[in-house]
Formats: sequence, structure tokens, C-alpha cells
Amino acid sequence: MAFAAALTIGLLALAIAPGYAFYFDVTPKAAGLLAGTAGMLILAARRRGSPDGPRLFAMLLLLNAVSLAVSTAWSTNRALSFYGGSWRCFGAPMQCVAMLFAWLVAWQSAGRPERASVVLRGVAISAVLAAAVGVWRPPGTLGDAGQLAIWLAMSVFLSMALARMETGRMWRGAARAAAALSLAGLMLICARTPPWAGPHRQLWRDTLSMAAKRPLAGYGPEVFLAQFPYFESKSLARAHPDTVYESPRNAFLDTLAAQGIPGLLLWCGLCATGLAAAWKRRDIRLAAALAAGIVGLQFSPFTLPTAVLFLATIGLAAGLAEKPGVSRSNPVFAAVAPILVLALLYFALRLAMADRELAVTKRLLDARDLAAATAEYEAYWFWRLPGTNADVWYSRSWMDVARNAADPDMRTQALDISQQAAARAIGNAEEPFLAWYNLAQVATLQGNFEDAERNLRWAIATHPTWYLPHRLLAQELVRQSRLEEAQRETALAVELEGAVSGPH
Repeated sequence: MAFAAALTIGLLALAIAPGYAFYFDVTPKAAGLLAGTAGMLILAARRRGSPDGPRLFAMLLLLNAVSLAVSTAWSTNRALSFYGGSWRCFGAPMQCVAMLFAWLVAWQSAGRPERASVVLRGVAISAVLAAAVGVWRPPGTLGDAGQLAIWLAMSVFLSMALARMETGRMWRGAARAAAALSLAGLMLICARTPPWAGPHRQLWRDTLSMAAKRPLAGYGPEVFLAQFPYFESKSLARAHPDTVYESPRNAFLDTLAAQGIPGLLLWCGLCATGLAAAWKRRDIRLAAALAAGIVGLQFSPFTLPTAVLFLATIGLAAGLAEKPGVSRSNPVFAAVAPILVLALLYFALRLAMADRELAVTKRLLDARDLAAATAEYEAYWFWRLPGTNADVWYSRSWMDVARNAADPDMRTQALDISQQAAARAIGNAEEPFLAWYNLAQVATLQGNFEDAERNLRWAIATHPTWYLPHRLLAQELVRQSRLEEAQRETALAVELEGAVSGPH
């Protein structure tokens, strides 16, 4: 089971599928975590018995799962909070899978340092490869420089912990080399793209204002992208007018906004548990790895790879702090495990197949094989999980077809398909303001200026500080000779545009 955990961690760090998958740096990792956790469950269920794992760690994970369930039930978009969005696929069940993986790591490592060393080997090897790719072609396999920096910062100390555990000269030397290479890669990446750069102070201030409105249950996982625009200040909008914030760029503030104060306290409890376990074992290296992760997560949100690595590190510390226990059978776990395995594999299949169909749809649209692209997109809708979808992208792709069509009938047909997808996107888009703005653009191309104005006003209502819908609305008002209103919208667009200059 330790080898399966090491392989899963390696997949989370390295798995990408450009050309094969649409969300090529997200879906392979999500499917890998689901399949890897399923494999670990199968191996765990085959054991007749196992030592007791760290109970406090298990209790905190269980309470965090309850917190996620409550936040999802009270979410502003339950389907999105449950199934997750497209940019990190981090809905409540996927977070629970990450916690289940960490618990299995802790369980199999309890009182067994030789198993923990196998997991750490996977971390060290994947860190070296991820660092090499990230330096050669940033941001590398983790999709973001900040995420790669967190992975490498933690792997420096985890590799040092591995070197202390290893008894063989070869693996001990390899672990030290991995620590040095991870540190070198971290320094190069931070020099090139400092993770702490950006409008963090303003973003954090506006996030705290947002979290104060729902302090107990939060807004639910994965809905920050849709809810934050209501709280974004004009000063932040002017400073970075073309930036859309998927998260507060701080894992703990992200948890506060998603799960409220109880979720934040539980995550703080998990951090404290890991640090206390490392201190109990007198393993300063594991404690330093957790500290490095905590510092890095002040400037970056959790994604699947960093969440799994962080939780697994806590699990390793908690497990290694346990004394070897007496093996005991667990018939309940043995009965539940097969059901969980089937559920995990089912979701992995749905994710992988939907993403593959979407990639094929894109390729066919680029080749202007429009009939085949339509059929493939229908197949994507068959496989996709509820929550979010690619309707905004699909609508914009058909809008491009319409703009380039020489045949009037083809242009009309393309706009009709674009309009249908745009209207469908309104109800379940991760970015409702972008869905309304896209629908307004389609209406403008169709010559339906009344609908265009209405859709633009909805875009403004869902993102008041975004300058583009104000600008397009001003153009629509000029067309209708409503010059006074147009001047107000133009003035507001110029105010919100801030530092942006030049044509758009």
C-alpha cells in the first residue's frame, strides 16, 4: 500500500495530458487521485488486520468532512460545491478523497517507518522531475509557479527526512540529492516568478469582508469565483482590471470563505496535530516540511496536489508518532471499502471520458469539422458530471465560426448554436458574469440589441467592478441614442479600467 501511495503522489505531481485532455493539467491528476485511492482501499481491505492509526488525526478529518457537507448544503451553488469546478476540481467529495488518502497513508505508516520511507521516496523522485520540468518549461506539470514552489519547499525537508530514515547508502545519497535539487529548483522558480508577488493585501481585505457575511458555514467550496465579484473593491479592480480571482490566493482564507470559521479552525487543528506529532517524534525535518507548506499556502490556495501532499505529510507525522499496535480486524471497513472503490472508479471514469470528449470537440472545431464536433459535444454532455460545464467556451467557439463564415446560412446556424450554449451556461457557469457577457455578445451579433442590453446589465449585476460590460453597454446605449446614460457607463468603464491602456 505504501508503493501505491508513492505512485499516487507521483501522479499528482507529474500527470499532464496536453492534446489528449481538455483540462490537461487538472483532470489527469483528479482521475489519478481517485484511482490511486481506490487501489489503496483495495489493498487495505485485503488485510485481515492492521494496527490502530492516529485517532486524533482521523477525528479531525471526519469533522472536516462534516464541515464540508454543511457548507455544501448551504452553498450558493450546491452542484458546483459538490462536483467541483474546472480550474482545480476541488469540490467537497474530492476534498474528502484527499483526506481519505491521507488517512490511509497515516494508517499504513503507524509504527512502520519503513513504509513511510517508501511514500517519501515517491515525494523525492516526483519533486526532482517536477523541478526539472518547471525550470525547463515553466510553470511545469503543476500548472502554476506558486503550486510548484509549495511542492518543492516541502520536498526539500521531506527528502531530508527520508535521508534520515534510510539505512542504505544509495537511497540516503539519492534523498540528499533530491533535497539539494528541490532547493535549487525552488530558488530558480521564486527568482523568476515570486509567489508572494501580486495584490495580496487588497485581495485578502476584500475576502475578509466577504467571509464576514457568512461566518458559520461559508459560501461552499468552489464558488469563490462567482461570489467574490460582489465584494471586490474598486481599488482592487482598478489595479488589476483584467484579473479574475479564482481564490483569495491564501489557503486559509480560501477555507474561511468556503467553510466559515469552523472549517478554518479544523484546518488549524490539523496543522497543529502534524506539528505536535513531529515534535513528539523529535523529527524537526517533518515539522519543517509542514512549516514550509504553511508559509507557502499564505500566498496560494489548495489544489489537489498541494492539498494531498500537505495532508499526507500530516498523516506521516501522526502515523510515525504512534507506537506499533496490535493488529485487529475491521469488518465494517472491509464491507464499506468495495462500495467506496466502485464510487471512486466511477467518478474517475466520468471525469476522464468527459474531458477526452471535450478535447476531441476542440480539435474538430479547430479543423472546422462542425457536424462531428456537435456530435462529440453531445457525448461530452453524456459523460460530464453535474455542476459546471464548458458551455461558455463552446458558445465562444461557435461565435468564432460565425464571424469567419462566408455563407450567411452557416453564419445564422453557428450563431443559433452559440446562443443555445450561451443561454444554457447561465444557470451553472463558474463565472456567471462571463456567461452573461458572452450571451450579450451573441445577441449583438444577432442584431438583438434589446437582449444585449438586458444581458449586459445582468453581467454588471454579477460583477459590478468589471469594466468590459460597462464599455459594451455604453456602445449599445449610443446605438439607441441614449447619450446621457452612455456617458455615465463610459465614465464608469474608464474609472474601473484603471491601469489598462490601449484597445481591447
